[in-house]
Amino acid sequence: MWTTAASGTLQPLPSLDVQDAADRASEAFEAYFAALVEERRRSPGDDLLTKLITAENEEGRLSHDELISNAVLLLAAGFETTTNLLGNGLLALLRNPDQWRRLVNEPGLAANATEELLRYDSPVQMATPRVATTDVEIDGCTIRESETVVAIVGSGNRDAERFDEPDRLDVAREDPSPLSFGAGPHFCLGAALARLEGAIAFEAVARRLPDIELVDVQPPYLPTFNLHGLQSLRVRT
Repeated sequence: MWTTAASGTLQPLPSLDVQDAADRASEAFEAYFAALVEERRRSPGDDLLTKLITAENEEGRLSHDELISNAVLLLAAGFETTTNLLGNGLLALLRNPDQWRRLVNEPGLAANATEELLRYDSPVQMATPRVATTDVEIDGCTIRESETVVAIVGSGNRDAERFDEPDRLDVAREDPSPLSFGAGPHFCLGAALARLEGAIAFEAVARRLPDIELVDVQPPYLPTFNLHGLQSLRVRT
């Protein structure tokens, strides 16, 4: 619930109600992790939070606010987008039975299929806004210093100049290379984990539930644009 509320500000032009709900969720997150950090200070464990506390206390690499912010980010980003990857991906596979059957027959394609599904229906549709530090021209378009630029990842993943038949799902596509994790110094911290989770999940479903089919051909989507995913996905075997 906190993650859903906090992520509302990732939408274009969030309303005041959405921003207020996000503020309350952020305060709740901060209080939760502040208490958990104090507990870990008293009783360190073999876990990521303890290592972050070490980076704060002994190494001086994190401030307390940075420690809390990173803990919140790792928790929220660790499941929200992966949930949508799995939902969007399974829906895409079942809507393309030839591709589902190919994955069932060749479950070893699961890792490549995950990359293709990230490209085909990305769980994040927009990159984080960037502000130009100087005038720059990109493909004939001039961006002025201090102007804000938002890249539409979902559109880039269907770029016909980059992908052959971009609107076609192909679990064996050569070099899908989705933009879904970003690029450069802001490349998604959890990309490796998300890829592994997707590959394991899609392979497991293909092996264990080869005859799975949709109950709802048009399942309900979340009422959000940037974080793109399903409210539910009913299937039968």
